[in-house]
Amino acid sequence: MKLLTLNTHSLLEKNYLQKLDQFVDTIIKEQPDILSLQEVNQSITAPLAGKALLRGWHPCQFQELSSVGTSVSVHGETHGYSTADGDNVPSASVCRETQEGQVSIPIREDNHAAQVASRLWQAGIPCSWTWVPAKIGYDKYDEGLAFLCLNRKIHTAESLFISNCRDYGNWKTRKALGIQVEGLSHWFYAVHMGWWQDEEEPFAQQWLRLQSALQHKKQESAVWLMGDFNSPSEFRAQGYDCIQNAGWLDTYCLAEKKDGGITVEGCIDGWRPVQETASQNRQELQEEQQKPAPPEKQNTQEIKEAQGLQKVKECKEIPDGMRMDHIWCSRNIQIKNSQVLFNGKNGGIVSDHYGVLVEAVI
Repeated sequence: MKLLTLNTHSLLEKNYLQKLDQFVDTIIKEQPDILSLQEVNQSITAPLAGKALLRGWHPCQFQELSSVGTSVSVHGETHGYSTADGDNVPSASVCRETQEGQVSIPIREDNHAAQVASRLWQAGIPCSWTWVPAKIGYDKYDEGLAFLCLNRKIHTAESLFISNCRDYGNWKTRKALGIQVEGLSHWFYAVHMGWWQDEEEPFAQQWLRLQSALQHKKQESAVWLMGDFNSPSEFRAQGYDCIQNAGWLDTYCLAEKKDGGITVEGCIDGWRPVQETASQNRQELQEEQQKPAPPEKQNTQEIKEAQGLQKVKECKEIPDGMRMDHIWCSRNIQIKNSQVLFNGKNGGIVSDHYGVLVEAVI
């Protein structure tokens, strides 16, 4: 079975339609069985999706965690068809929470997941898919998570909050989306985690909520976590180590064959302050190194160099890129291959993240 994860950036991308076609072309070529997609957007002002665009769509239920470490109560999520503007064109909708209560978020015409699924159907590839919005992104998008399954059907789909914030209008609200497919007991979860050092919504608290929700499922079957964890494997004592120390296995490390694994290069949203600060520190270090040091102060020069290097290290900027998009599994399952896609070498660049494709023996 092939599993793919990608933070799509979707509608935010320049030349979006061209990149959408590039993405679909690579999917048709690689034929992954399950795709986990993050930052799956739709314009809040776009027309409602028509029936043809919703082919293969599967609704999901909503789990609400009352608190970390306690029981989980499940509430049925509103879904189905609604009539818009007095015509007979149906539109799927899902229910989301705001500060004022629950509101229905319809699937719209430019929904990224719907557009991908539609193109796959047109190419003769059956696609079962689900999407859940989590928040308003950039003041103009419904932003969420999606799963697309090729040549097999989604059997069950659910979503849950992993952030403490549940306000649909707050950009720090985060969710996880889980599915099971027909003929397989495994659970697959799409996640887009917060940052380790975020004072309002730290990674560690979100991870504890997710862990609590998945404990029972881990005992019954294998669970897969697929997504943008905002936790580079290069950083010690942060999110990556937190997950690993909880017993989860990084499929990149399990893979019998792999490439460099880098999924982010250059400055991207959410990491710009860190990367820009590190770049400034590196420039300061280079300037210090170019200054001739008096003989009696050579040791001082060495100290300054060490301090400068430490600044870069503390800023957590990795010159050659970061491996922050991962596929984790709760069990030790054979992984034949792990490779990066959409990096300009294996598929065109379609996002500010690259994708990860693994082949697992399931």
